Amino acid sequence: MILLSLLLVYGFRLHAQELKRFAPEIKAFINSDKASPPSTGCILFVGSSSIRFWESLAKDFPDYCVMNRGFGGSEYSDANYYFNLIVAPYKPQIVVVYEGDNDLVDNKTPEMVYGDFEKFMEKTTTLPGNPPVLVIAAKPSPSRWKYKDDYLKLNSMEADYCKRHDNDFFIDIFNSMLGDNDRPEPDLYRQDSLHMLAKGYAIWKSKLDPYLEKYYDPGKVMLNNH
Repeated sequence: MILLSLLLVYGFRLHAQELKRFAPEIKAFINSDKASPPSTGCILFVGSSSIRFWESLAKDFPDYCVMNRGFGGSEYSDANYYFNLIVAPYKPQIVVVYEGDNDLVDNKTPEMVYGDFEKFMEKTTTLPGNPPVLVIAAKPSPSRWKYKDDYLKLNSMEADYCKRHDNDFFIDIFNSMLGDNDRPEPDLYRQDSLHMLAKGYAIWKSKLDPYLEKYYDPGKVMLNNH
């Protein structure tokens, strides 16, 4: 019993350390917000490095107030852990989330990832106005193609969840990023065969546009929190 207790304590501490591994990036967001208070009521993009590397976000969506809070290598569990620091303070009118990609290569089953996904979605219902949430499907990248079945299973579970919730929408980009051979189109990716080039983000933008046009209200944007 003593050994079991020690193992549980060690496991808890190790898990806590894992969740805190992005503390420097989160602190940088906080310091940036203090130096230059951001607007509230914008469209918040949150998630892993595929969001963080979307450096053309403002240029791609010039008619919208957009904010990027992607932090590299993150998983749904990380987004949940830091939710009150990187999502809630901005009172977004629309949330766009991309997670699950790293989760599935971190020894997590689709069911485990889905559990974390559900927690994230539940947290968004506590935001002012219960904003629409656009869930981008886990993408098919060449370097992680061996996880295809897990990605498809997670995507299916998330899509079913969104069908059951009127304010949540599944953005299926998976098949649009495949080539004629039904494998990931290499021209969409950087040399690491994981992160995307502009062509890849153009596909994401085309899938998101109809929802942003429908749900975005410029009148909800409050400049510099005033």
